[in-house]
Amino acid sequence: MGVKETKVKNFLHVIGCLHRLDLVVDELSTIYKRRKGKEYHFVSQHTFKIYHMGLMYVFICEYCKLLEGDNNKKDENWGSLTKLNEKIRKVHQDYKHYELVKSKIDTLQQSTFHLKNIRKIRDSTFAHLDKKGEPFTVTAFEDDEFKTAKEHVAEMIEILNLCGQVYNTDYDVKIRNNFTEKFINEYAKFYETPEEMLNSFLGKN
Repeated sequence: MGVKETKVKNFLHVIGCLHRLDLVVDELSTIYKRRKGKEYHFVSQHTFKIYHMGLMYVFICEYCKLLEGDNNKKDENWGSLTKLNEKIRKVHQDYKHYELVKSKIDTLQQSTFHLKNIRKIRDSTFAHLDKKGEPFTVTAFEDDEFKTAKEHVAEMIEILNLCGQVYNTDYDVKIRNNFTEKFINEYAKFYETPEEMLNSFLGKN
């Protein structure tokens, strides 16, 4: 049964959140890749700092949205994995994974990464960007933090597919696209900065 046929409409919202979250992880992997020479210089420029800030913003918004609880209000928290789990249990009496999914969500919600890292960045940094002297300076994930981020996203996708088993469905949220990597590889050969590349295209050089 396809997701459009389900009686649990917030499946689509959760899939959308995970699609964006997984895409951001792929893009951050490209940004964080260790580089040398021209590629390192190219990716260190202001354009990529802005892009990194946007990626971090989307990651934190979608991650927090997925781990919100179910406040039982009909029109809120549609991207919440908890709300999805509760909705499926109410609609489908044969749903077998409620307790397992609940346990997995609880583990993510109570993790140090969620409570100490992501919510701290959200509440102390992104909530007050207007007060900061350098609004494009957003702390990057450390290597171990980013490893945890990728593990959490993979766990969320597994949770989605446990929920989807009630419809005998697996959901592939990935878009396999290495455009950004190709962009860096190609244009760093000829231009020192993305701005120089753009000016060349616009005939300003």
